[in-house]
Amino acid sequence: KAHLYHNLGLAFSDAGRAEDAIDMSKSAVRIFRALRRSSGIASEHLAAALLALAEHEALAGNTAAAIRTSQKAVLESARLRSPDGRRLRGLALVNLGTVLFAAGRFQPALEAFRKGYGLLGQLEHRSPFEMSQWAQAAIGLAGVHLQLGQAELAFPLADQAWRTLSQLVAHDS
Repeated sequence: KAHLYHNLGLAFSDAGRAEDAIDMSKSAVRIFRALRRSSGIASEHLAAALLALAEHEALAGNTAAAIRTSQKAVLESARLRSPDGRRLRGLALVNLGTVLFAAGRFQPALEAFRKGYGLLGQLEHRSPFEMSQWAQAAIGLAGVHLQLGQAELAFPLADQAWRTLSQLVAHDS
């Protein structure tokens, strides 16, 4: 049932129905959280559901909620001792950096992007999605450096992101 709610949240988000996406994702999170409590085992599904919920909240313009939920996704994914845990933590950190940047909280955004960039860069086999998120982390880092007046640090990161995204586009062609 939790997977159904999670997938419905993703579908509603794709359809531009942010509030419905948030409702479905909250239901998924509640169920996955209850399953984790009963088993005592950290859940990749809970971390992924929290990450999706944070993205829905950000798209709905609820930055404060998106920050809180992204922080929860980072904490939940940190409990996982698997490559998927590192992947999810990297994705959650990039998402956290994005919403912190949108809120004008540049120093915490810098730390989140830096950590997410590092974790995603360490993955042995990155999917195109993970590569695009790694590039997003580089773009986020570049943006924060520009906001902090550190253009010399921003431009190499932006160039790296451009090369990575160009590779992805060429691969898809």
